[in-house]
Amino acid sequence: MRSLWLQREGHDALIVVFGGWALGPAPFAHLQGAQDVLFMDDYRRLENSIEEIKAYYRCYLVAFSFGVAAAARWMRLHGDVFHRKVAVNGTLYPTDARRGIPAARVRATARRLSQDNLARFVEHCGAPPLQMPADIERLREELLGVCAWPFDASASFETVWLSLDDRIFPPANMERAWQESAVTPIRIQGPHAPFSRWTAWEELLA
Repeated sequence: MRSLWLQREGHDALIVVFGGWALGPAPFAHLQGAQDVLFMDDYRRLENSIEEIKAYYRCYLVAFSFGVAAAARWMRLHGDVFHRKVAVNGTLYPTDARRGIPAARVRATARRLSQDNLARFVEHCGAPPLQMPADIERLREELLGVCAWPFDASASFETVWLSLDDRIFPPANMERAWQESAVTPIRIQGPHAPFSRWTAWEELLA
């Protein structure tokens, strides 16, 4: 995994963000709050511990898109260290015909991946445009790796946000996936990356 500090001001609380595939930290850059914020992505390897967590009194998890399943797999390896966990437009079954994105669609995205196709994907997500060319081979490898993940429904989330206008994760599939847990999704109007509706991290953590 890769890590990037979005905010580091010496607060006693930390938000760890498991971001979505290919979008980077830009969807979260405007959010403010009295917490330090550490962004994670690149899920080709999840063995890394997040040593920064140890310095904080309280830690929160915000997991978005494929980051939901990535965070669940990370917690199975390293333990659940979070005071509260929030999922946004993702499931514990990232490539599943009924509870995630169909695997055939993910593999087709990997096969056809190019700078132009990636720009269209970002637009469909409702995320800010990428500011520089992406590493297409790395992103392809990451997508194919996600397709190989076994499903793992052991993680629990206290809050789940579900966008009814999501063009990446089918909303009906997310509904089915979260029916298997004890949490009822909070349904909102918005795209796959709905973060412009919030200005503060506290709103997202509600």
